[in-house]
Amino acid sequence: MHNAAPGLPSAKTSSISRRFSYALIGIITLLLAAFAVVVIVHDINRIQSDMEKRLDNAILLSQISLPIPLWNLDYMVVNDFVEALFLDESIVYIRISWQDQIITEKKRTGFQLAGIDTAVPAQLNTAQLKAKSSDITFKDDVISQILIVMSREKADALGCTVMAS
Repeated sequence: MHNAAPGLPSAKTSSISRRFSYALIGIITLLLAAFAVVVIVHDINRIQSDMEKRLDNAILLSQISLPIPLWNLDYMVVNDFVEALFLDESIVYIRISWQDQIITEKKRTGFQLAGIDTAVPAQLNTAQLKAKSSDITFKDDVISQILIVMSREKADALGCTVMAS
């Protein structure tokens, strides 16, 4: 039995060491939570910048590799180039067109890309997708446009597997 008066707190709950322990646990928990938030934000930014860089590289590669095959109407080479770009698992859609005519188009199965045929790249930049479009020129003439759409989900998954290996 406790001999303490009913109005006074017991010595067990008011000890300085117990208060210190609670404060220390609270501070450590707060620091761990803050560190976790910083790491998560950094990882998201790294994945986003990596995805943007890969999308820019695909567009640049297209601008360098496609003008002559498109000018020569060599659509077998153009289709092979599109197949090669699709080796990147985060790319879910590619369209190469001239004015209103589609030269070639490829969609990755399993993705809902409704309305993509009429959408502009700015409309395709959503929480799930990142799109970029560019003109393909030959001797200062625009001979086609390319649209490449990447999946943020696939890029996140690829970013996690890269970090794990």
